[in-house]
Amino acid sequence: MKYEKYAEIQYDGVISFKTELDEAMIPYYIHKIEEVVQVLNTEVNGKILFRRDGGGKFEFIVPVSKPVSTCEHYEYKPVFRLKGLLTARHYDKFEKIKNTFFNISDFMKENNLKAVTKSYFSMENEYCYTIYIGINPNIC
Repeated sequence: MKYEKYAEIQYDGVISFKTELDEAMIPYYIHKIEEVVQVLNTEVNGKILFRRDGGGKFEFIVPVSKPVSTCEHYEYKPVFRLKGLLTARHYDKFEKIKNTFFNISDFMKENNLKAVTKSYFSMENEYCYTIYIGINPNIC
């Protein structure tokens, strides 16, 4: 497995959606988010990120091309930044990502890396996900 250390993601303007759903529904939900963003009179302006908030709860971070008003269903954030990321790819359905995390955990132990953020994900397609984990910045 190929890893990249100390990657960075920065978006100027994102919408944060929080919802509860089954992991198998993630590809469908991402496509629905893309439709909703058009209704808000803006466009997706980068990779949609998501993370688990515990149980079946997820937060979706959607970069947008222009500001929108916050409402009860989503929150607009003017800046979103993740620095010092370890990245890896998972090639299978999202429901099977646990196996990839075993490999990542081994890599982190071998390289004395510690996770300092929750894991974020982006969907490249239904069978390919990029994993982003914030790691301790003092080890190269």
